[in-house]
This record gives sequence, C-alpha cells and structure tokens, in this order.
Amino acid sequence: MSEPAPESLSNQVSGLYDQALNTVTELATLFSGRILAAIAILFVGWIVARLIRNTTRRLTLKAKHIDDALSSFVTSVVYSVCWVFILLAVLGTLGVQTTAFITVMGAAGLAVGLALQGSLSNLASGLLIIIQRPFKAGDFVDFNGCSGVIRDIDLLTTTLTTPDNRILIVPNSQVTGNTIENFTREPKRRVDFTFGVAYASDIDHVKRVVLDEFSKDERIHPDPAPMIRLKEMADSSLDFTARVWTDTANYWSLYFDMMEGIKKRFDAEGIEIPFPQRDVHMRTG
Repeated sequence: MSEPAPESLSNQVSGLYDQALNTVTELATLFSGRILAAIAILFVGWIVARLIRNTTRRLTLKAKHIDDALSSFVTSVVYSVCWVFILLAVLGTLGVQTTAFITVMGAAGLAVGLALQGSLSNLASGLLIIIQRPFKAGDFVDFNGCSGVIRDIDLLTTTLTTPDNRILIVPNSQVTGNTIENFTREPKRRVDFTFGVAYASDIDHVKRVVLDEFSKDERIHPDPAPMIRLKEMADSSLDFTARVWTDTANYWSLYFDMMEGIKKRFDAEGIEIPFPQRDVHMRTG
C-alpha cells in the first residue's frame, strides 16, 4: 500500500478546518441573531409590562368598589403574568422547547397549591371581603365569637381591636365562613329597654314618665317616634319594652344614661321596681 502524499493530507486537514470554521460561523451567526432577538423581546416586553401594570393600577384605583389592597394585588398578578409570557417568548426565540417548560410549571403550581391550600383559602376569602366589603376599617363587628373594631384588612387575615384593647388576628376563611354582624355600618340604630314595675303601678303613668324622659334627650330621634308597650305580666312585675332610635355612635352612651335616668325618675315618681316575690300557703294538719 502506498502512503498518502503529504500534499493530499494537508489539503484534507485544510478542508476539514474550513468546514468546521464555516459551521462555527453559521452557528454563531444563527445564535447571535437569536440572542439579539431575545434581548429585543426582553426589552420591549419590559416596557409593555410596565405600561400594562401602570394602566391596571390607575384603572383599579379609579374604581370605587375596589379597595387599595385589591388594586395592589390585581396589579401584581397582571405584572407577573406579563413576565411569564415574556420569558416564554424569550425561551422560544432561543430555541428552547417551551412545552416541557409549561408542563413543569403546571406541575410545580399544582404542588404549591396543594401545599398552601389553607393559605389559598384565606386568600380567596380576603378577595371576597375586599370586593364585597361587608365591613371596613373602623366598623364594630362580630363574627365567629370575635367582637371588636376592624383595624386592618389584609389578603390573608383580618385584624380587630377588642373593647378591652386586645388585638385579634382572624384568618379570612373563618370570617367569610361565619355570620358577620356589623353594628356600625348603618348610621342609626334602635335601642331597646326593658323595665319592670310593681303590679300596683299605674300603666299609663309609667308610660308617661318613660316617654317624658325620652323627650328630654336630644340624642333620641323623633322619627321613628319612641315607643313603650306592656310586654309581659311576669311573676313579680309588669314588664315594659321601650324602643328608641339614635345615631349609631351614641348607642351605648344613650343606653347607660337612660337606664340611670329612668331609675331616678321612677324613684321620684314613686314607681316601685319590685323584688322577686312568692306566695307561700301554710297548711296545718
């Protein structure tokens, strides 16, 4: 066998070198174009995402029924979704198979959702509270045995201040899962009183005395007019029910002042408030 000539071997090496150089050049040209396109998509997407975020923020703040916390949450979600689409477009431009990437993201999202099931429930309840607005900061409410003034409403919890100045932090799922009683949402409330007097008392006299006391207090609304009726003939007393309307802010001050004032007026008018009584019949053998 004859050995290849040195010139032939040199030509083959040179040809392989040229071919490799051309391949590298083509790949560099191809990938440089993709990289430049990806950078362009990233830059334009960043601008568009910021524009969408600012527009969403401005529109949600203008809506009267949308709270500031909900506006921030919606804006963050929209901005995050925009970036997901931008990153998928960049990966697709670079030649990465996005189908597998989306599948992995879906599986990861499902796993995170199962792990954070309780938190997601509180989050959904927080959104319902912010959208439906059954109460607002400063309202006095009662739900699930918790009473107090609403201090703060977050997406996960609601914070209350109790009348004795304790702080209660309640998960939002417990708030929406129970009956919500809002005491201060309406501008006025009805105040109910119950008075017991002796059986010997004159019914009309008792009514006149109570209504006269009501007429002296400017906190009581004339419409609807104050009302007093005989509610029950109990074992030891005649029980009267009286009802008046006042501003919500004056509810407790009016209640306590009126209970004290009527007791003093009963004493001055000679109207007796009886103690429990029982008749005992003695039989001898």
